[in-house]
Amino acid sequence: MRFLLPLLLLLLGGPALACVPASGSAALSRSFLLQVNDLRGRAGLRQLHVETRLARAALAHACDNARRQSYTHRGGDGSTLATRLGRVKYPFRAAAENTGWGFRRAASALRWWMNSPPHRANLMNPALRDIGIGISRGGDEKLYWVLDLGAR
Repeated sequence: MRFLLPLLLLLLGGPALACVPASGSAALSRSFLLQVNDLRGRAGLRQLHVETRLARAALAHACDNARRQSYTHRGGDGSTLATRLGRVKYPFRAAAENTGWGFRRAASALRWWMNSPPHRANLMNPALRDIGIGISRGGDEKLYWVLDLGAR
């Protein structure tokens, strides 16, 4: 058991990124990706593909937001999306981020973001090809979502 935290730190990229996804988040992430890619396909856009470094950055920020019961784009340490992508060594030429909380279903998250013009623009941006989805549970039992999207 005492080796679990160092292993997580190693796998997730260091202490600032060490956190655990919410139970059930893998299924939520898969469902979200299928749904957003269906919308992108119907719009004639390429599918988004999961990128491991973006997923690590998204999870770290989701955990940070869950700890603070917030869904801001600014990290608790003052970090920006660019800072967080630098931490995971994702060399982006374009990047965007959607954050939210409380969604228990992927369809709810997608509907909310698609009804918000800036968030919709991120999801439907043809320049963005990669996605990382982070979902963490806060002390308030709500799910905190972060989508990091990018292009290398």
